[in-house]
Amino acid sequence: MEGRIFFQIKDLKKHLTVNGFTQYTSNKIGYVLKEIDGATKTFWNVRGKGVHVWSIPEKHFNDNMIVAKREIPQFKEDQVL
Repeated sequence: MEGRIFFQIKDLKKHLTVNGFTQYTSNKIGYVLKEIDGATKTFWNVRGKGVHVWSIPEKHFNDNMIVAKREIPQFKEDQVL
């Protein structure tokens, strides 16, 4: 478990919303996470309650990171038809 960042999508979504990024639903966030090299979805039992968590290797983060390392993909429903 060392060398990985663990989080729940609901907490990531809350962080993104607080920082003004409201374009993605939880499903879209999950889709993007699946695309990240080394990202995994796990089920933990915490105090008798099931919790779904994602983890990403620390190599995808940089202490001095100001800009995201990847571009945000366009989804079909985001495009004006």
